[in-house]
Amino acid sequence: MSEHRQFFTNFQEVPPGSWRVNGIGSAQLMVLGTGNIEIISFVNGQRKEGVLKNVLFVPGLGTNLFSIGTAADLGITAHFIDNKVSFKNNNNDIMIGQRLGQSLYHMKIVAKNLNHIDSTAAVAKTCNTLTRWHQRFAHLNNRMILKMASSKAVEGLLLEKDPQEYELCEGCIFGKMCRSPFPTGRTRALEVGEIIHSDVGFVNVPTFSGETCYVLFKDDYSGFTQIYLMKSKSEAGDYFVKFVAFLETTTEKKVKILRTDQGVEYWSNKSWRDQRGIVHQTSNRYTPQQNGVSERMNRTAMESTRSTLYMRKNIQSEFVLKGKKCVLELWGEFLKSSIYVLNRSLLHSSEKTPFELFYKRKPNIENLRVIGCRAYAHIPDCLRQKLDSKAVPCWLVGYGEQTKGWILWEPVTRKLFGSRDVVFNEDLLINDFNDEVKQKESSTFDSFLLTTKILGMVNNIFFSFSLFREVVFIFDFFFFKNKRDSSRIRIRQI
Repeated sequence: MSEHRQFFTNFQEVPPGSWRVNGIGSAQLMVLGTGNIEIISFVNGQRKEGVLKNVLFVPGLGTNLFSIGTAADLGITAHFIDNKVSFKNNNNDIMIGQRLGQSLYHMKIVAKNLNHIDSTAAVAKTCNTLTRWHQRFAHLNNRMILKMASSKAVEGLLLEKDPQEYELCEGCIFGKMCRSPFPTGRTRALEVGEIIHSDVGFVNVPTFSGETCYVLFKDDYSGFTQIYLMKSKSEAGDYFVKFVAFLETTTEKKVKILRTDQGVEYWSNKSWRDQRGIVHQTSNRYTPQQNGVSERMNRTAMESTRSTLYMRKNIQSEFVLKGKKCVLELWGEFLKSSIYVLNRSLLHSSEKTPFELFYKRKPNIENLRVIGCRAYAHIPDCLRQKLDSKAVPCWLVGYGEQTKGWILWEPVTRKLFGSRDVVFNEDLLINDFNDEVKQKESSTFDSFLLTTKILGMVNNIFFSFSLFREVVFIFDFFFFKNKRDSSRIRIRQI
């Protein structure tokens, strides 16, 4: 039984009220038609196609149901082993499934006529594809995600697709492609706080708050990393004091060694470090390889950030236009979200995540979503009138560290805010807009999408000092105090 009419072929309608079946919870539901559904099953890494015949169309069913009794009448045998089930026909496996709950099994089958396999309800709603988790983990290596799922290093990591099937990620190609690294060796710390690695990075695009640089602090034992955005590199010493207080309060451990390059930004609090007995170890001049731990973390975090900035679903659009549309001022929030998920990802040298080694508990990643996707935040009753919209469209840019929720960016006001009442569309990304595609898909005016594109174009023109179009836009913003017309944007083309 299925409630999705688009799945069916050879569909025959049934008069309403003439046929009723019991749904989930013994609910009485009407059968409105029957037909066949062409399916694709994944068995031991192999793709197989087949047809489910005489499937009932039951609106409101809630999920797709497969009858084992009906399959047995057709000569198909079901074999239950541990938490798995396999269906065989003439001793050949045709479908497999995984147990969910007490009496339900999730079958690895999808409808053949879908554009995207991961959008169908034929699979469990709580599961996601390896590609989706790869995007949610800020483009973490697929092998590491599979290792996390098999070892149960985190809670909530459920895969719906055959893990042997990898999909090409264009964001990783543009964000991570590099030469093979050379091997290194070093002495590891034995407890949290024994060795802290640090590095300062610079970006030529200021954030909304005016930050143009950042500082990383990585604990050698756990791999846990903390990041702070800065307007000047001279603030690095003050943020080290803040990080030491955070580490000692959280773990009850003392910081013993700070390893950095020979940057002068770390010498501002020398007397404070001497009083606490913290040893400052530096690398040799022009030898960043000796500060390799923080340098690699700096590189990994920025690669994840670039991959998110340049990620899109519409892979047919031109890359040069893609770069013009991304809002580079969001790099700070994207960088912090990359550190957030890296702290909840496995390291090559450990079977536990940095979060677990630092906090002594496993992280929960059920709140992870694709950074840069479309989000709809709920507007509280006190901030809207009777007929106002109950949600505002925006973009997901990060996760709340001090509060339970997500960090969202509203492009019309260019403000960041946190919210826990959010609906996400992870298939719509901030860089997926193309002029030709928009004109074909809709002729209506969408001020939200237009404002997003305008901000990206203005930002790139300001920092690239070059013009790629012959059309110049003059934007006049008129604001009215009238409650019926709070704001309006007028665009004049010359």
